Amino acid sequence: RHWMDVVRFAETHGYEWNHEIRDAWRYRDYLIRAFNSDLPYDQFVREHIAGDLLEVPRINTELDTNESVIGTAFWRFSELGHDDCVRFPEIRYDALDNQIDTLTKAFQATTVSCARCHNHKLDAVSTEDYYALVGVLESSRQVVQTIELPGSITQQTKQLQDLKVELRQQLAGEWLAATEALPTELLAALRLKKTAEDEEAETALQQQLHKEKLEVDDFVMALKRIADQQKSAPVSSIWQELKKEYEAEASARVEFNAQNFHTWQAFDTDQPTAWRTTGLGLAGDPCSCGDFTLPSGGEDMVSAVLPAGLFTHLSSDRLNGTLQSPWIPTEHKYVSLQLLGGGLSMVRAVVDSCSLNEYAGGGKRYLDDEDLHWKRFPTSAGPPHRSYLDLTTKADNVRWPDRPGVAGTEEEKLQSPRSWFGVTRVVLHDCEETPQGELSHLLRLFQHPLPQNLDDVVHAYQAVCQGSIKAWRDGTATDDDVSWINWLISSDLLTNSINAGRPVVDLVQQYRDVESQIPQPRVVAGMSDHGPGFDSLLLRRGNAEDLGAPVPRRYLEAIAGPKIFSSQGSGRREIAELIAHQDNPLTARVMVNRIWHHLFGLGIVPTTDDFGHVGDLPSHPKLLDHLAYQFVQQGWSVKKLIRQIVTSRTFCQSSVSGAVANQRDPDNRLLHHYPVRRLDSEAIRDTILAVSGRLDRTLCGPSIHPFREEPKKHRKLEAGPLDGHGRRSLYLKVTRMEGPKFLELFDLPKPMETRGKRDRTNVPAQALAFLNDPFLIDQSRFWSEKLIARQDESLGARIDHMFVKALGRPPAADERNRIATFVDLLGRTHQVAAGESLASSTIWQDVAHMFFNTKELIYIR
Repeated sequence: RHWMDVVRFAETHGYEWNHEIRDAWRYRDYLIRAFNSDLPYDQFVREHIAGDLLEVPRINTELDTNESVIGTAFWRFSELGHDDCVRFPEIRYDALDNQIDTLTKAFQATTVSCARCHNHKLDAVSTEDYYALVGVLESSRQVVQTIELPGSITQQTKQLQDLKVELRQQLAGEWLAATEALPTELLAALRLKKTAEDEEAETALQQQLHKEKLEVDDFVMALKRIADQQKSAPVSSIWQELKKEYEAEASARVEFNAQNFHTWQAFDTDQPTAWRTTGLGLAGDPCSCGDFTLPSGGEDMVSAVLPAGLFTHLSSDRLNGTLQSPWIPTEHKYVSLQLLGGGLSMVRAVVDSCSLNEYAGGGKRYLDDEDLHWKRFPTSAGPPHRSYLDLTTKADNVRWPDRPGVAGTEEEKLQSPRSWFGVTRVVLHDCEETPQGELSHLLRLFQHPLPQNLDDVVHAYQAVCQGSIKAWRDGTATDDDVSWINWLISSDLLTNSINAGRPVVDLVQQYRDVESQIPQPRVVAGMSDHGPGFDSLLLRRGNAEDLGAPVPRRYLEAIAGPKIFSSQGSGRREIAELIAHQDNPLTARVMVNRIWHHLFGLGIVPTTDDFGHVGDLPSHPKLLDHLAYQFVQQGWSVKKLIRQIVTSRTFCQSSVSGAVANQRDPDNRLLHHYPVRRLDSEAIRDTILAVSGRLDRTLCGPSIHPFREEPKKHRKLEAGPLDGHGRRSLYLKVTRMEGPKFLELFDLPKPMETRGKRDRTNVPAQALAFLNDPFLIDQSRFWSEKLIARQDESLGARIDHMFVKALGRPPAADERNRIATFVDLLGRTHQVAAGESLASSTIWQDVAHMFFNTKELIYIR
């Protein structure tokens, strides 16, 4: 919890809508595991700064997770607005400033953010140092990282793939059999005349044929034209005219697309190396043409047959995925994607490092269309801004859950773990239009012998459809084959419903059973690199509108010299090594001082977050040097350092001070006695829970909302139980807009900046809270019930037990007598019969409440 103060841990971003920081509680659990396992501090530092870039990440084999990548969540705990960061660039630079401030204070106790507008007035930190770090962070991306290892679901995905191989063969057999009746079904649909009475009973095919105006893209347009005109002209003539029309239109579309669109990325069978793909849904190779998806429930067996491309839901739409482009080239006005998606997946253009932005660069769009379609974005939000495309499933969306109403109001859809997207092509262009659909799949009709009548035409349709199904069965399907099969499925011309008694239905059910066992992927907010890094422009006097020259990426010159980073990445990896290196003059000293501060209540350097000229001088500089040296020599072990300090004579001193020592050292800076101090707010609450018997000692897990009398769901301020389900205070949710009131009353810091040293206040409201707070009253009641259930033999035994439970010691004789007198007084006050006081919950609730109000309960001495 002390380290969480240092990294300004929070689970929401603040501002009006208080967006969630995605699964931030996983970072808290990461800290618990790291400190419990005594992770070497230098590795701890590397994981925080560049855990996603480590050559050999630390793997948790018990949980099947990548531990190292979780550390990068510390970058993401800053306050962050969702407004237009192009119109209001301060939003972006304020967030960057907070990240730099946290980095340099947490690990170096140096106030680098003072150099945002000018060279530091006292410390050796220049404006160039500051904007060199801005370039490092601007070259990084704020993302949602998948911590789940792909191997964790290997068994299920292998089963699903094997089932799909068998399903393809059986489905192809059924579908080929179904197409034997295709000519008859087409002719029957043509004969049916549309009436108002039977409009709702129309089949999907009949609805297509009865459209008010058929377009050339409609599969039934040729069939309908011949059916309508066959009485006025020979079918062969109509067919030849149609062929000319289709060929001319197809040629025009091909020419239009070739002249106006430049393919930036085609997602065929090759992995897009310049694009970033993450998530379990994109862990494998791109989809080959003809792969297919199955719904998790319902009457349909197959959702769709897919063209070649990237799709997150090939095995299951429970799997997550993110696809990010390189920086969008700005030689053209627009970039368009051919994509599909559902389950509240999202596509957006992200401008610079504005991860929550929903306005600039073309904004954001939730996907809710199972058919491929085009989405267009501008390539630039204007100089000097950069943009990249970001497609995410719901689990990977940094904005999720979105502000109220933006993603709709259907609760089932909002809560569903299922989300998916797919993309086939991305093009750059200058015209307003998006690419036109080419007609190669429909031209197949005209490759068959010239029809002489309508019967020949429907048999041409049958031949094309059967050829597509056979190619799909044999694994040689093209995008044109996929188009025909999907048309057949959407037109209800293939057997695609679940009817018991068929072998294929059993396979589909097996598939659904296995798919339902796939767990929701575990994710956490984090940072990543993608593509080459770039240098930030210096802002003169910190003014976002007054741009200066670019500043090469590097670390603080006073520590690392003027050497510029030479790697292609952001530079975070180099910074991690420079800070974690044993020769860094600050890293070990800063951490040793933080630990000393929490063991003694005051650091050797009292200003734990500032070792600079504005900070205080160390009381024992040689001791700090010695402990820092030992810390490094003992493998950066936090546990060994704590053991070394707490077994010292200094730590083991009494809290009783002498008159002479008090006169010579009134502030106890030379530690002539152990300093008395009050417990931290979390320890106070946890002590009350432990004493009452309500404390749940379970490690880790999602956060619990603190108790609130007036929840505000639209601001992510929901109400939890009064006792937090007994969970330790570490597990109460930390929201920026409103923290747990009881803890804040006892100086829980606001999560806005690094706070290695908490305030220590002593105000009347704290005493009043111990008397009147509903939490104290409730825990007094709970403890009283536990006491009565003990069935102590005597009043003295009950009092002895309460002293040991609350204060860790037996009572003195006078203390026992005073409590016994108090119990007697309470019995008379509450009119409890003589001899029944041990069973009175009212009496023992008051006694418990009295114990909770003792100073000894909440002070360390």
